[in-house]
Amino acid sequence: MKPRAFGLAKGGSPLGIRAARIGILNVTGPMVSQACATAVAALRAAAASVTTGSGTDLVITTDRTSNGPTVVYPQPSAAGGSPQVEDFVQSNFARDPWVGTLMLAAAETVARERRISREEVDGIAALR
Repeated sequence: MKPRAFGLAKGGSPLGIRAARIGILNVTGPMVSQACATAVAALRAAAASVTTGSGTDLVITTDRTSNGPTVVYPQPSAAGGSPQVEDFVQSNFARDPWVGTLMLAAAETVARERRISREEVDGIAALR
């Protein structure tokens, strides 16, 4: 779909283009995008808006983990010219940058500390 079909200039805001594609031309707002916990960051931003009296926010999140970037850096002087490869999503799953451990281990620790049962976790996963 071409941006001009919605009256948007070429190179317009990606968020504006996405909003136009689903038919909400007059809706704007911030876009939160990060490696992990995007939903938590979006809810935190909305809560801050409500807390400061700015009004109520609508929070919509999507998950694009499978489309995470893999970056290849050339290294002509490396053995055999092997490039350095960075898999942004998988690297963060393997080692959560905040706590320095495997993300699954971090999740299990939080569940244990907060006394969240396996049934509760499975219930949330079923909703997602």
